[in-house]
Amino acid sequence: MTLAGAAVLAGCGGDDSTTASSGPPVPGSYVGETSQGLPITFQVAPGAVGTLRFGWRATCDDGQVHQNTIVLPGSRLHYGVFSMGGTLETGGIAHVSGKIVGSEASGSLSRSRGSAFGTNCRATGIAWHARMEPGSGSEGAAA
Repeated sequence: MTLAGAAVLAGCGGDDSTTASSGPPVPGSYVGETSQGLPITFQVAPGAVGTLRFGWRATCDDGQVHQNTIVLPGSRLHYGVFSMGGTLETGGIAHVSGKIVGSEASGSLSRSRGSAFGTNCRATGIAWHARMEPGSGSEGAAA
């Protein structure tokens, strides 16, 4: 699924620290997992989060459990915080928010309404956590 329109939280900020659990977001590829045990991936560049992909699973209005992946365009970071989302091609709505501190990220995501399965699906209150892949960012380039 792709996003037809996006709403983002714009801004910038941070300092020059690059430790794993403190400081501004470290640029690189981030991989992680949602509370549903499904993948979430995205790229971080100075002041921005790139394309973000996440898996979701829900019992939908047709009574079936469906699972799929949503792709959202990037957004800007404001002091390590981002928010992205909008209306999907299926008529569904997706939203992801998060905070990146150093090389660790976490947040929440949701999706609702229409799906690629021809039925309404709702998956809300899903937590996620991700870490920068070793060697994918500026810390790996310096090593």
